[in-house]
Amino acid sequence: MASVHELSLLQLQRLIRQRSVDAGVIFLTTHCRLRMRQRHVSMALLLDVLRKGRLRQPAEPDTRHGSLVCRMEHFVAGRELAAAVALSDEEPGVVVVTIIDLEE
Repeated sequence: MASVHELSLLQLQRLIRQRSVDAGVIFLTTHCRLRMRQRHVSMALLLDVLRKGRLRQPAEPDTRHGSLVCRMEHFVAGRELAAAVALSDEEPGVVVVTIIDLEE
């Protein structure tokens, strides 16, 4: 498989959706957990964003961690939410950096 840095938006979107099927490989940063509490976003809503969301913006490289940060967006439970997700070639999982309420 090609490096995550070489994938198109559609391929990245498909990869995030595939990896998110197994909740055991979804890792939440401390910052994400804080934002979920502040924004009243449950794990179920976050999973919905990851499994059904769309990438509408180009992914950005995170040179500090060697990963690629993508923003999955999805309208769920009457809210437009986005999850910033870090992907890397070394890790088979999905690291959720933060959750954003796009209507705030």
